Amino acid sequence: MVNELSRIEQFQFNHYLRINAIMLPPIEIISRIIEATPKLNRKHNGAMNYTIKLITSRAARNHLPQILGDIYKNATVIADILQFNKTCDFYSVYKGKKFVGLVAFEKGLPFNSVSFYQTEGFCISLPLAKRFYDFPNTGIEPYYSTVDAKTKDSLESAGLLVDYTPEYQMRYDPKRTKLKGIPKGIEIIRLNEQHLPEISKLFSMVPGMVWTPKSLMYGPYYGAFDGNMLVSVAGAHFNTKYVAEVGNVITLRMYRRRGLARAVTQAVINELNPYSKIIYLSVYVDNTPAVNLYLDMGFEVSGLSYICKYYLTPIFSRKDFPRTLKTPAK
Repeated sequence: MVNELSRIEQFQFNHYLRINAIMLPPIEIISRIIEATPKLNRKHNGAMNYTIKLITSRAARNHLPQILGDIYKNATVIADILQFNKTCDFYSVYKGKKFVGLVAFEKGLPFNSVSFYQTEGFCISLPLAKRFYDFPNTGIEPYYSTVDAKTKDSLESAGLLVDYTPEYQMRYDPKRTKLKGIPKGIEIIRLNEQHLPEISKLFSMVPGMVWTPKSLMYGPYYGAFDGNMLVSVAGAHFNTKYVAEVGNVITLRMYRRRGLARAVTQAVINELNPYSKIIYLSVYVDNTPAVNLYLDMGFEVSGLSYICKYYLTPIFSRKDFPRTLKTPAK
């Protein structure tokens, strides 16, 4: 076991640094990773029966009918296929001739984001290993996904997971909506490209916001203005006819507890509701004020999800792996 782990370590260091790289075929890389992960190896003896392929967005769309079998669970994959396909790389996973998984690597965000569809937990580690083989320079960088408990456990069992944060998933029920008036002196406006400087300035105050200027293309954003100053924003991470996710809700500290977050969020929901079958949002489980607000707005807690931080292979997720590597002099 130690010798096998050492072989993978040497290969991946060399491959990343491009020093005497051993060009192994993808199936051998995957085989070595499987052998170096005892839990994975014991549980899945037929690993080599899987086929992983980089496919086009059109080919990914062909799998949509199967993925739509559970819209809520597969919301992010659905969004990647329908809205973000131009900035995604898709990998399909087959066991024999049976389609068992799809992984989408989003390239349009300031961090590495991945969404999963799987019918078998083991599918996850294989396309991640294939991704490392295809793009070795990205191997040392962390990846992020919002997943269910089963997928989180799969990442952990594969030795990939390094951290996670639990969130409530809250689904909107229009029958439970409680409408309230907009505070005096505040104007709610649908945001557009002209408002990008104000939006970016507001979002820059909160680290880790999932935001790029292109976000305005994928879902409505509404802002609350006090005169000419943008003081609160809400939007949609994605917006399809099957499912939409509300997000990026933020209010300036001095304007909080005045109903502005409710007002801009409701404006987003009002636009999404006639179009999307399912509307939901995610909120940290320890953000009690936000949870209470959304409950009062008509959302119901429907389950837990997890923001997972992980690496493409078990080696890079180890605590003793150096996070900074210097490129040797030529």
